[in-house]
Amino acid sequence: MKVTAVFQDTARGWGSRMASFLEENSPAVWQFELKELPAFNVPVIDNPEDFLPRQLPEAEVLIALVETNALGQLVPDLARLAGAESLLIPVDFERGLPSGLQKQVKDELEEMEIAAALPEPFCSLTPAGYEDELIREFASHFGRPEFVFRAEDGELLEIEVERSSPCGGSHFVAEELMGVEIEKASQKAGLAHQYYPCMASVDIIHRSAHISEAAVKRARRECCQQDDSIKPTSQGG
Repeated sequence: MKVTAVFQDTARGWGSRMASFLEENSPAVWQFELKELPAFNVPVIDNPEDFLPRQLPEAEVLIALVETNALGQLVPDLARLAGAESLLIPVDFERGLPSGLQKQVKDELEEMEIAAALPEPFCSLTPAGYEDELIREFASHFGRPEFVFRAEDGELLEIEVERSSPCGGSHFVAEELMGVEIEKASQKAGLAHQYYPCMASVDIIHRSAHISEAAVKRARRECCQQDDSIKPTSQGG
């Protein structure tokens, strides 16, 4: 699968970190390319050609890591330039992709017969609900976190990240949970998620923290079901 991630060189660095993690951790059989654009932010773009790069790597899947309204407006043109079949446009910044612009982008992509996913936030993505095989393939590796726990005497000894959040925060959470009492794991996960730190906007970061907590709770339940010596309690996460 050919994947290209487009991001802007912003002071926040959300897109840059996200793109770098995805490139470094994508399956070896994927061809993953990065394309950095300047940090421009224009309220209304009348002439997209003034802001588009001269070329983009050919991509089956284009990931548009949108932090500004300007980049959001360019998404259909970027898809056309890359020859993309499918698009991933995470909504981690509502000011970059407000609801009106989301609808506009969706409508344009539908006319272009390009499948699109706009997960809000990116770490909520799962294969469920998408018919497009390329989006499902990506979401099987990155999106809503999935963990597998192994515990002994109520203490976490091994944690496997089966599916990572696209920013890499799941691996940080797993490291922070090592040696923690399994009863307190989900509470600890919510804090660790924000320590990473999650770089989504303030109005979305709490949702992503809850997603991490829920993933840890699922892993804890499965672990406890397999080991009767670990008794869940109502205390902690």
